[in-house]
Amino acid sequence: MEYISGVTPPQFRILKKHFSILEIMEIESKDDYVLTIGEKLFLKTFTPDGIPATLPYAWIAKIFGICFQIQMWYNPLDKDEAITRMVRFKNIIYDDAKNNRITSELYKKADDTENSVRKDSTRLYEVIVNCTVSDDIRKSLKENVKTFKNILSE
Repeated sequence: MEYISGVTPPQFRILKKHFSILEIMEIESKDDYVLTIGEKLFLKTFTPDGIPATLPYAWIAKIFGICFQIQMWYNPLDKDEAITRMVRFKNIIYDDAKNNRITSELYKKADDTENSVRKDSTRLYEVIVNCTVSDDIRKSLKENVKTFKNILSE
């Protein structure tokens, strides 16, 4: 897997704005002029929110082939905030965990995580992920978006 950490992402020229899609072209600046490189691309960007806990641990590897760019930000939570969030989460799923095996397993994981945070053997992070799906053909972009959404709903 290739990644770039902490550097400025590539520059793009927006060719056209559609309702929910951008047409862009990657550009490269050389001193006082702009050299256009690359082909026209159609883009649609998503910020996955509320990703199901039942996704496999390496779910993100499935979307690498579809996404033009994935940006991730990691913010460590302090111990008290992490414990508060885990307790709140456990309270939300408590009743459902009594009757549902999958939620019961999730509750156990949340309890184990809370205990690990209390013992300082792990930390929690707030993670923000922006996924940009692309293609050079608009119709193919729609297919890629559908595939992307299917992966996140598995």
